[in-house]
Amino acid sequence: MKLLLEKWQKFINEQTPQGVFVPHKHGRHESDIYIPPSTDLSKPVKIITYHHGFGSSRNKLRNMIQNRKYNKNVIIATPLYTRHPRDGGKGKARAILAPGYIKNVMDTIQNKTGQPINLERVRSIAHSAGGSSMRRWAKKEDPNLPHSSFDFLG
Repeated sequence: MKLLLEKWQKFINEQTPQGVFVPHKHGRHESDIYIPPSTDLSKPVKIITYHHGFGSSRNKLRNMIQNRKYNKNVIIATPLYTRHPRDGGKGKARAILAPGYIKNVMDTIQNKTGQPINLERVRSIAHSAGGSSMRRWAKKEDPNLPHSSFDFLG
């Protein structure tokens, strides 16, 4: 119990008015997990996955996500697709996220904060080339997760 409290206190101390980013790795993919300052991990949370289009960098994504107000209890997970040449990589195609991504995100947050995650639902959003990546991942992700929607932003 003491270790959990210490983890939680350390996490709270790392919070800024802009929230906190938690680095995350799942298979071959790096991700950023963003926890806004308004998120209360002791309550049910929605995890939003954002699948970006070609040419998005970690800094662009962080600025876009961090400079918004969130009126819901959310966690934002942004897989970074970096293998394709149009994303700055040397591969021939974007790699699909491996199944288990959401569980891995939840485990990473719990390891960082000491707080187990009570998942309310998952919402996935994609922009441009992120649409095909999102659809291919969604077909393989755990069907028991409470997915509520997959939105393509064009």
